This record gives sequence, structure tokens and C-alpha cells, in this order.
Amino acid sequence: MVKTLRKFFLTLIIIALLVIGFVALAFNKQGYTINNSSAEGVINKITVAEKEEKAIALTKDEINSLFSMVYKNPKQKGDVIIKTPQVDLEEDKVIAKIPVTYKSMEVVLWTKGSVSQNGEHIIYSPDSFKVGKLTVPKAVVISKLKSKLKDENIIIEDYNILVNKKAFPFFVADINVGNNTMNIKISKISPSLLFDGGKSAKIELDKLKDELNSLKEKGLTAEQNQKIQEVIDKINKNINSNSREILQNIVKDIDNISKSIKDGNKKQQVEKVKEEASKKQEEINKNQAQAKASLARLSGQLSAAQSAVSSPVGKQAIGIMVSTAGKMASNPYYNYGGDAAAARGLYNKLTPQEKAQVKNAIFSNVDMNNVSQIRQLLGM
Repeated sequence: MVKTLRKFFLTLIIIALLVIGFVALAFNKQGYTINNSSAEGVINKITVAEKEEKAIALTKDEINSLFSMVYKNPKQKGDVIIKTPQVDLEEDKVIAKIPVTYKSMEVVLWTKGSVSQNGEHIIYSPDSFKVGKLTVPKAVVISKLKSKLKDENIIIEDYNILVNKKAFPFFVADINVGNNTMNIKISKISPSLLFDGGKSAKIELDKLKDELNSLKEKGLTAEQNQKIQEVIDKINKNINSNSREILQNIVKDIDNISKSIKDGNKKQQVEKVKEEASKKQEEINKNQAQAKASLARLSGQLSAAQSAVSSPVGKQAIGIMVSTAGKMASNPYYNYGGDAAAARGLYNKLTPQEKAQVKNAIFSNVDMNNVSQIRQLLGM
């Protein structure tokens, strides 16, 4: 989530700086103050709601305490530095304030709007944008965002900004703002591709088996059906192995079966399954490459979190997660259950103060879409 928000804010700031005509208005910081209160209480509140799958109401102070934790260290890209964002809640509206330093210039970006959700996204419907006191036309901002924003977790649709729910550290089933509070229904986290241990690949292989079984009902010869069954048996035997290698061999096997078929219609149906197998192979390769890159990045972020913890046992718990991320980057099928149990056991030995320090270190250093996984593994 931090990375996603950073890209969004950076794009917005670049647009704002391009259209600023009245510098004095832009540098006005009226109404911006930082909330440095502890986020421990709100994290515990979210954890309880997650376990019980119930709704909670967050005040602006609770939301801002989370921002203060996440943005404890300013985020920088080139000459742009983003410091701690803060929000206000006015009736059913959200007002976000994002302080930015561009070279030696300090500005505060403001935006006001409403928040809702659909099945996969949190939806922000902006009413207005400002830099300091200078109003920036909404149409200009949205138009520039559409052309400049490159992030798979954010979609610009009409005048709405849709953020993928996977970018958040907990699963938001419902969200709305009313009576100066943010009301969120939280559900249990569904494991993502990052820590799925090859489950996504197994699902695709099971689908492929169904497609191969359907071919056996297309009037092929006994020998061709036997070859198809051999492919199915190969999947069953190796489904817990490297899916990339399995699919490479399966595509070749299906191609050989296709070459043995003379009937044009039957051959076309087999070719269709071969094409589906090729697509699954490409998709799995892409997902595993993305997961490997994410795990490498996570390992570095966890190392930074480990350095921010003073407790030896806390350091050891995070150290296990660093090692696990490295193992899974090398082998997507690595069974991390034992590592998770060991790290969770160490975490549970910590005092409340030490646990708070670990949480703070993880929230401050790890991308939000990965925090949900770490919370799950440690039982935070």
C-alpha cells in the first residue's frame, strides 16, 4: 500500500507543480498538523475485528496514528519527499493532506471526497484538489492521472480513483464515512500469490486436468485417449513440483497428440487445449517472476525492520521471516509452515512493549500489501 500510495501522490504532486501559478498560495500550510500518537491501540482494534469479521469505527486520530507509523520515515523519489499524510473526517467526506518537499520547496496537497467500495476496490470519488490554498481543477488532475499513473493497483474510472483491496494490510469488506467516523467491515485475509506456496499454479493445473478429461469424450482413438491419460497422470504425479517445467512438458505432449489426429474438428479441439496450457504456462511464469521480485524486496524491507527492533527475541522472529522470504524466492513451493510457527512462537514470548516495537518496525518499513501476510504469519 505504501508503494501504491507513493506512486499516486508523486504523480499528483508533479501535476500540481506543473499547474501552479501562484506560488504563495501553494506553499500555504494552514490546517496541517502531525498526529504522533501511538498506533498500537488501532492495530489491536483492527486485529480483533479481523478475527471476529465485524465492523469497526475509526476516528480521524486513529487513522492518522496509522499514517504516522507507516510514514515514520519520509518516502523519497528523486527530488520529491513525501512526509506523513493526515486526514480529516467531515460528516461523510474525507479530507486528505499530503505534505511534500520538492527540492527546497515545501507544499501541502489537499483533496476532499467520498469513500466507498465494490467487490475488488476501494473507491475514492474526489470533489476537489488543492495545493496550499490554490485550487487545481479536478478535470485536469484526473486527465493527467489517466495518462501518467502506471500502477496495477490503481485504476482511474470516470472521475473515480479505484485502489485494489490487495494493497491494504487487512481485507476491507465494506467501508463508508459518516458522522465524522470511518466505518469499516473487516474480513479475514485471503492468502495472496506472494505466500501461496504454489497454490495458484495447482489450481490452474487442476483446471487443465478437467480440460484434458473432456477431450477423452470427443471420440478420439483408444491410443490417443491413453496418451491423454498419461498426461493427466503426469500432472497428478508432479503437481507439487515445479509447475513451469510440468507445463513445458505437457504442452509438448499435447502437441504430439494433436499431430497424430487426422480429423480436422477433433484436432482443433486438442489444439485449443494446447493453447490454454500455453497461456497457463505464460501466466504462471509471469506470476512467479513477480512473486520472486516481491519476495526479494520484502526480504530487504524486513531486514530494515529487524534493524529497528532492540529486543533480541524480536530480532530473531523477524530474522526467520527474512530467511523465509529468501527461501520462497528460490522455491515458490517451499513449505513455510514450520518457519511461521517458529517466528510466531518467538513473537508470543515478547512483552507487550516489545510486540508494539515489532509492529511499529514492520508497519514503518514493509509495503502495506505485504504487511497483511506478515501479520498473518506472526499472529499480529
